[in-house]
Amino acid sequence: MKIGILTFHCAHNYGAVLQTYALVTYLRKNNYDAEIIDYRPKSLTMSHGIMPWRRISRLNIIRKVIFVLRILPFLTVRKERSDKFQSFIDSLPLSTRKYTETDSEVTGYDIIICGSDQVWNPSITNGFDKFFCGSVSHKGKFISYAASTEAKRIISDDYKKYKEVLSNFENISVRESELKNILQPLINKEITRVIDPV
Repeated sequence: MKIGILTFHCAHNYGAVLQTYALVTYLRKNNYDAEIIDYRPKSLTMSHGIMPWRRISRLNIIRKVIFVLRILPFLTVRKERSDKFQSFIDSLPLSTRKYTETDSEVTGYDIIICGSDQVWNPSITNGFDKFFCGSVSHKGKFISYAASTEAKRIISDDYKKYKEVLSNFENISVRESELKNILQPLINKEITRVIDPV
């Protein structure tokens, strides 16, 4: 059985890379053929690295200049940190195929695990990302593991979308009990609360 993991593995963030490492390591130690699906959406790659372009792009021109001037003296340190993160990420068992937002199908897996992390947080993924929401074409099953939105509540406009997302998953687990309580009425299958695999 081949398992692919879809998560924020490319984020230069300690929690993101450690939960990725923990999940793939656990699966492999338990004799599953598991790897991380190398999906690097712009919503993540533009938020991390030497310059946080996504954050900068949201500022007005004066704030952009101030932000860049403040960060300039630290570019060398930021580059070293970014290089170390990238080296660790590249050492993970990644799929040979790289996926982007333009892809509509993921192949070669019996099961795809989405999570853990805030994979269902539209403010991080620039809307509901079709990969993390199980909306890409795939011949096997989608499972969520410790998926999160980091939201204490969901706006009513998003209820329909979350109901659609949940219907894509064979098994669903989320990180927060509040999220479980919000999502459970939207679907006719049990949602389990679990912790991150760190």
